[in-house]
Amino acid sequence: MNSLSFALQLGTLMPALLGVTLVRVLAMWHYASQRRVYPGFRTLMLAALLVFAGMGVLILRAKLGNTVLLVILSNAVLLAPDVLVYHGLGEYARMPHLRARTLQNALFVAFVCLVQTVDVLLDPNMVRRVLIFSAAGFLLTLRIGLELPWRSARHLPGMKIMCFSYLITAGLQVLRGFNALSVPGFTLLT
Repeated sequence: MNSLSFALQLGTLMPALLGVTLVRVLAMWHYASQRRVYPGFRTLMLAALLVFAGMGVLILRAKLGNTVLLVILSNAVLLAPDVLVYHGLGEYARMPHLRARTLQNALFVAFVCLVQTVDVLLDPNMVRRVLIFSAAGFLLTLRIGLELPWRSARHLPGMKIMCFSYLITAGLQVLRGFNALSVPGFTLLT
């Protein structure tokens, strides 16, 4: 193999991923409906729901193609969970100026969706869209990984470890961008 791509059995992988994500969302919803939850939990639950929805939109894109609506929708529902995670963890850790910082993240996602829309309408290029999405995902997850643990008012056990996982995700976004550049004929399924 000379690239990061490998053969996936999407017919098996996607239903398994959808099932695991749905069970997680339902468990979080059940827990939140039965007892008091910590600040930010419901926001994190909504983020998990959007991840589930994002997987569904990606399946639609694979079946229906890269229509403008599906490209915008997939970008929005796949970047919005990072905005919600930032807000949920920030709420839990009492991050100062959380509303303004969350608004910055939301406006950034809206801008990325606008740029992706322009790409699809004027000069569709999957590699460019992946690079833009990966850069946006990198910046959002980097912000979660670096800003939250050091700017929060409450330093909670496990917060740095959880945020470190977002630094790993940021690194994976960089690898995804390199993968898009190195694979000839890069498509959504790649």
